[in-house]
Amino acid sequence: MPTARIILGFLLAPLMTPLTFTLAGPFAFGESPLSWDDWLLGPLLLTGPFAYVIALVLGVPAYFVLRSRGWLTLRLVSLLGATAGVLAGLLIAGDTFVPLITVCALAGGLSAVVFWMIAGRRVTSHE
Repeated sequence: MPTARIILGFLLAPLMTPLTFTLAGPFAFGESPLSWDDWLLGPLLLTGPFAYVIALVLGVPAYFVLRSRGWLTLRLVSLLGATAGVLAGLLIAGDTFVPLITVCALAGGLSAVVFWMIAGRRVTSHE
């Protein structure tokens, strides 16, 4: 697996978080807290940096552990991504705001799937 695909995966996958908040936010929170003028820039600035930190702190180590054990499957990667999203949501809001935690779980799972599609699906163990 070329290292470039892995790096590209880690660069692009966290962008699913602002996209998820842009599309699912109005459904989860009842109305968008953002005006239409900043419907994309707002989530990108608010959730984008946090998504990259979570990818770096949790995603990178998880990738190398899964790859070394030959467990880099879509099911496991998406489950771990959603779990990372739940942890991020709990870190942000505690256990009091279920819609936020739900959107975070969805964003984490989607980010993991995008990463897997770019970098993980052809990887076998011990490359």
